[in-house]
Amino acid sequence: MKEAKDIVGLILSAERIVVTSHRSPDGDSIGSSLGLYRFIKALGKEAVICHPDPCSNFLLWAKGDDEIIDHENTSELVEKHLLNADLIFCQHFAFNAAILLHVSHFH
Repeated sequence: MKEAKDIVGLILSAERIVVTSHRSPDGDSIGSSLGLYRFIKALGKEAVICHPDPCSNFLLWAKGDDEIIDHENTSELVEKHLLNADLIFCQHFAFNAAILLHVSHFH
């Protein structure tokens, strides 16, 4: 349970959070991205979902009013979010693990 508390602590201390997933997002990646995004929002934090490309039309219902931006259609915006993020959740990749990147920017 310590890991969960550590992750919540990282979320609460982050200012710019990105949730991302694999190319050609399927129902699992859309669902896990939205679930994590909504959890982050429930903690009172802002986040953005950035995927490599758009989901199939038959999955659009799942996102409801939530926005998922994709690199294929809005590359500059996605790159801006990724470059400025201080916390990036990379989830639902082929190796069945979530990767949490706590980014430190050195200026």
